[in-house]
Amino acid sequence: MDAMPPARHHAAWRELTDDMAHAADQIHRIRSTPAGQNEPDASRVRHLQLWPYVLAWAERSFIIGDLAGQHRPVAPPLSGEELHLWQGRAQAAWERGDLDTTDVWYSASNELITLAYLVEQGEQTVVVLAGELGSEQMRVLGHYDSVNKAVEAAPPAVPAGVLHPDIAPFTH
Repeated sequence: MDAMPPARHHAAWRELTDDMAHAADQIHRIRSTPAGQNEPDASRVRHLQLWPYVLAWAERSFIIGDLAGQHRPVAPPLSGEELHLWQGRAQAAWERGDLDTTDVWYSASNELITLAYLVEQGEQTVVVLAGELGSEQMRVLGHYDSVNKAVEAAPPAVPAGVLHPDIAPFTH
């Protein structure tokens, strides 16, 4: 969170990560406590004790995953000549209608990131683009032979609430 753009909800995320650490500690404590041999319902009691902490992880683990995903390495920028070549190819494909968007998100730097298939002579290449499609600010960040490789190399999507913390959850 310290590496992300400042946002007023970071305190809430820190509280969430502290709560998740507490839940993990409790899960470990409950599982490492020896079960009483005399109690026939010891296993059931242990499951009942574990349930709230396991549920906390089940409901919130995606947030922790999103936060952790912000710190993965991204591909280095294209060199000047290669960038110029791919910029021209992407712009020409956009103008022909051969730039098929597959996914769009915002990066932590508030930049629009787009994954698209660039189609040329029946061949498809997955490109990662930054900026508004078709505009002069559109930049090619990289080109890949699969969507998975492109996603791994692209700037990660910013977790919900970073750029617009005033938007209510679950609204369109």
